[in-house]
Amino acid sequence: MLYFIRRTKSTKSTPKKRVLKKKKQSSITLISTLVLSLFVRPVGAKEKVNPYEPMFCKNYTLKKLLVNGKKVKQVFFVPDEDVKVLLLGLIHMSKARTKIRIAVYQLTDKDIVNALILAHKRGVILEIITDQSCLYSRYEKITDLRRLGVPIHVYGGKYYSIMHNKFFVFENTLNGKSIVFTGSANATMGGTTRNEENVWIVENQKIIDQYKIKFDTLKKKISLMPRPKSPDIRLSRKLYTRMINKMNDVLALTGIFG
Repeated sequence: MLYFIRRTKSTKSTPKKRVLKKKKQSSITLISTLVLSLFVRPVGAKEKVNPYEPMFCKNYTLKKLLVNGKKVKQVFFVPDEDVKVLLLGLIHMSKARTKIRIAVYQLTDKDIVNALILAHKRGVILEIITDQSCLYSRYEKITDLRRLGVPIHVYGGKYYSIMHNKFFVFENTLNGKSIVFTGSANATMGGTTRNEENVWIVENQKIIDQYKIKFDTLKKKISLMPRPKSPDIRLSRKLYTRMINKMNDVLALTGIFG
């Protein structure tokens, strides 16, 4: 009998236990609500647009660059305007068998590199000149393009300064127009979104031709980057740089290109 009384008393719900039970149920309800909110969009809520999705970039670029559907707006400033989306839009609008000539000091932005990879896969002809320091960046992605067969010309060696140009020459990209995208911004996350930079959009054919000539002159002075075979490029980055520098030094010593 005593045992039964004790057993009954021990299992009886006390006010303290009831409070703890309510708190536990409230916590479970709150966690469930939070989890559902991650996957379920509220009724009437607008779907979030990916700013780097190809179609969004194309529409944004057409809207921002073309005045009255014809004249090209020429000057932009970072971070006041979304220059990265403009550049991505121009890359995405480039058609198969057209060419993009790129001379950049740094090329580390993954969205820009991914857009270039997509362009290469759909038949756009890419050719890139960069500085040797681009290979040493912890965020470097230039070898991803080279592995796919994109020609990468690396500027460097003891007889050279640095290749500090930043320009993209597009053929037939913006409603059939040829465009030069240039300025102070590198093809990096900081250069296209955060830093104080300027970008100039050129549609004058005479000026575009001068950029093409400069690109070809630079290309003749320096070596083509060896095409990597290893899946882990970072292990052999220093070796590639040494090879490129030696080839560039030989070219400089010949005196053929000044």
